[in-house]
Amino acid sequence: MTATPDTNRLGRGAFLALMSSALTIAVFQTMVVPLLPGLRDQLHVSTAAVSWVLTANFMAAAVCAPLLGRLGDMFGKRRALAAAMVLLCAGSLVAATTTSFPLLLVARVLQGSASAVFPLSMTIVADEWDERRLRAGIGWLSATLALGASLGLVLAGAVSQFVHDYHVIFWGGTVCALASGIAVVLSVPSSRNVMRGRIDVAGALLMAAWLTVLLLGIAQLGKRGVGDAQALGLTVGGAALFLLWIAVERRVRQPLVDPRQLFMPAVLSANLMALLIGFGIYGPLFLITEFVQTPATTGYGLGLSVLATGLVMLPQGGGSLVASRLAGIATYPARLMVRAGAVTLAIGLLELALLHSALWEVLLGNTLLGLGGSLAFATLPAIIIDAVPPSDTGVATGINTIMRTVGGAVAGAVLGGILTGGPGAAGGFPTQGAYIAAFLMCAVVVAAAVPLTAVRVRRRAEPAAAVATLSARR
Repeated sequence: MTATPDTNRLGRGAFLALMSSALTIAVFQTMVVPLLPGLRDQLHVSTAAVSWVLTANFMAAAVCAPLLGRLGDMFGKRRALAAAMVLLCAGSLVAATTTSFPLLLVARVLQGSASAVFPLSMTIVADEWDERRLRAGIGWLSATLALGASLGLVLAGAVSQFVHDYHVIFWGGTVCALASGIAVVLSVPSSRNVMRGRIDVAGALLMAAWLTVLLLGIAQLGKRGVGDAQALGLTVGGAALFLLWIAVERRVRQPLVDPRQLFMPAVLSANLMALLIGFGIYGPLFLITEFVQTPATTGYGLGLSVLATGLVMLPQGGGSLVASRLAGIATYPARLMVRAGAVTLAIGLLELALLHSALWEVLLGNTLLGLGGSLAFATLPAIIIDAVPPSDTGVATGINTIMRTVGGAVAGAVLGGILTGGPGAAGGFPTQGAYIAAFLMCAVVVAAAVPLTAVRVRRRAEPAAAVATLSARR
């Protein structure tokens, strides 16, 4: 006899709590984008300095997602998820009560450290639901993430246009984070797949080091260009620390991340797809918001307000909802679904490169981006969960989330260089040709993910059987 997942342990209320947590963290990731000009003026800092409000959040997310994932594997995913919500609430409270720029950066680091909410939520669903419901659950969580990103832009746009005080949105976020955290503690069941052991301190520190140095290098390349010695040195140094981290992890009995799993064909291909698709979904987020706010006097811009720009991004959320439904009801293999998502995303990017003179054309492209990106992201975790043991799903999905973030960071560096590398249009804005080249670059990168979906891998044991085996060993 084999154990079967108990769907009653994770009921509708608990799943709604997970969705609420994912929605809150997604809103916080993007809401500062429209607020950056106002933050620069209110806190009296430079444009380069205020960009760290966004960069610090992404870097903290990349470093902490796999660490909290491993803690969830070892001590229970509900505990790790509750800890992440405490970090998010603390960061929001600090941001809501400070007028100090250094303290605001600390707050954004704390908020970014809570980004493990999404992979932890997925692995909780994987532990409790059977394969049919698992697909639907991951799809809805992915859609919630995309919808939250769109809502963050709209809410921040409204605050920027009507309230002119960034503290308001952080106070609202504090309340939402607190409510979501309480709901998680009260409704989400405790984990039954845990792996007792020691925390790999050396592996955690080295991973934090190589991710921080590498992302710093990528960020500097975007600002200073590929010829900058300091930026190149940081990037090469990050790569060298990564190789050192791999060498150390291979010799640890219970590593933070098992290199053998990291380079399994299924996991490696899924992480590469996350990197490439992350480039193609996060890069256009920056491009579109800049493009539609460009004054019409340039000959191509739409001249929209900050609030209208946020509303333009809502079709991505609508496309994500449709994609989540498709991912939940489809019976096709996960890799085929990722392929369909990548192709749809590439088509949307091509549409934006060729057709962008009217608002409806931008809205159409945005809808395709939401549909394709969410369809791919909703099914990528299934590849990871199917390939690794249940006791390692937390850290494995955390690494996959990191790859999305790194893809977005690389996109920001590369696309920023494309927009600023050539002669400007009227008023110092990038040329229309620069935007076309940037959208085409995104389409090419996403297209490179399509061949990876053809990688054939051997399925591991069914989740139910793996749970039974783990229970027998305990």
